[in-house]
Amino acid sequence: MKAIVLTVFILLTACAKEPSGPSVTAQEARVERATADLNREKQRLQTLRDSLVIKIGQNEQLGMTRKQAEAVEKSLIEVQATVVRAAETNLKHQQELLALMKTGHR
Repeated sequence: MKAIVLTVFILLTACAKEPSGPSVTAQEARVERATADLNREKQRLQTLRDSLVIKIGQNEQLGMTRKQAEAVEKSLIEVQATVVRAAETNLKHQQELLALMKTGHR
């Protein structure tokens, strides 16, 4: 679900057009924001990976079988990895657009 929301957000952000047309300064801000987003999502992924054993144990304490607990936590990690890939793609596209804007080719 998080991946879907992020993907929609990225698409809306990438497709948004400023009333006066795009500017290099605005695009540089988008690149900075995309970089920050990517770093934040990578950190979340690392946190999920680091806490995997603890989270599995907590799920078991809540009554899940070990297999169910592992499946839930590994699924969350897979979803977050997808979010990271989407953020990487967004950053790449924002950087490419900035490069094109700086060279004057649109």
